Amino acid sequence: MGHFEALFEYRTRADFLVAGEVLMPDAGYPYDAVLAEWDARFPLTPRAVGELIVDQCVARYGEDELGMSHAVVDTKQMDTLTMRLAGLAQTVTVHAGAESEHVKLAIAASFEPLQSEGARDLGGFLGEYATRTADPTIQDRLAGASDAWQQVVSYSRECNLPEATGIGLYLPSSRFFGADLRDEYRPLTFNVATRWLEMLEATGVPASSSSGIAYATWEPGWRVTASWNDAAMSVEPLLDAPNGRSGSPRAPEDLAGIVSFSEDSQISGIAEEWGQLEFDAPVGCYVLWLTYASPLGPPAMNVNVTLDEALGGVQHNLGWATIDNGSSLPFAVLTNLDGQFTLGDWEPGDRVELSWGDAQADFDIEIRDPNLVQGSPLEPDPLDGVIMFSEDSQTAGTTFEWARLHSQAPCGGFLVLISYMDYDGEPPKSAVALLNLYDIEGLLKQELGELVLGGGEYPSTHQAALLMYFE
Repeated sequence: MGHFEALFEYRTRADFLVAGEVLMPDAGYPYDAVLAEWDARFPLTPRAVGELIVDQCVARYGEDELGMSHAVVDTKQMDTLTMRLAGLAQTVTVHAGAESEHVKLAIAASFEPLQSEGARDLGGFLGEYATRTADPTIQDRLAGASDAWQQVVSYSRECNLPEATGIGLYLPSSRFFGADLRDEYRPLTFNVATRWLEMLEATGVPASSSSGIAYATWEPGWRVTASWNDAAMSVEPLLDAPNGRSGSPRAPEDLAGIVSFSEDSQISGIAEEWGQLEFDAPVGCYVLWLTYASPLGPPAMNVNVTLDEALGGVQHNLGWATIDNGSSLPFAVLTNLDGQFTLGDWEPGDRVELSWGDAQADFDIEIRDPNLVQGSPLEPDPLDGVIMFSEDSQTAGTTFEWARLHSQAPCGGFLVLISYMDYDGEPPKSAVALLNLYDIEGLLKQELGELVLGGGEYPSTHQAALLMYFE
């Protein structure tokens, strides 16, 4: 695939490279058409040969539902782009605190090809970041990198993928930012030259779950939009609201006043449907499902999902999903809750555990389920049959509390709330607690974070984690 890091390794082997930003179909390059056209137009310059290959790929596969994006890359310009990306990374790393949210939003809004494992469109990222940062030095670095990028992408074409601009770069969500992938990325020649990974580690990356479920903040007035390339095919986004009700463009009634929907695509004839969050919508987690059911349609359909601002600009490109005909899948958890959370996945038998070392501190762990029902070790009854709780720490005389997911629990997002209740004695300036997720055998599954909570105000409650469960 046309990832800059891979192309960079080949920059001394040829004057021009041809690569696709998205996966090629299994049939591969149309060598028969390429060779026939080359023979008919012989001789050609190296760049013209690359353009010929791109044109023939688009002609052969461009109308396929997967879409097509191919580019000719001028290797003589790659060192300049690398140098300017290194300057950008260095400046952003120094100002990571101020730039973190801008970087994460720009990553989330950039086109992410199917099966890219963390790569997103480089041109899109540079443009998205430039609209968000106010730092004049970073704006200059972005302008320089954009100029160099335009020189590198000598020629590009796309079909059905308007956000694809030619080449990708490692701009992952948290799903593709684990320690193993970072260890693989660290020694790459491009990263050694730019310290790109150091920048990403400094700013952080947008959240997503390890199961592939996207996660994003959904502001009132924003639309979540699903689009595909054939209006004759029946694709539909369905939203589960935190009040337990569901709605879609085909059946909007139960979410009236909460989410307003577009017209059903089978009526409008447009291969796009959306839902817009109302300003009086209940606070919580909204689960987006995608369904595809067309008896005469292809066996699978590719759907792109974006989160769009009230004025129409893309705020987050949540990515692509491949949906089997006659099926549905959970695609995203959208939340209008205030604050940031650690994101994780759990399954029946897993337990989330809060522990602290100071026996004089009193912490409580609370769970709010997808239906907005809340329980804790002190008050477990509301979540009976959904969550099993430990004994309350104050009763048991322990410095830990836990909550275990029951096999009959509903699917969706479970919010983990941590309350700092009291301190037996003169309270310190802060108290520290650890939040971890363990599997059914008691093995550590995920470190959800260290919580440093201020003393002196009781009780104080903090939204610590969002755990998602889907069968």
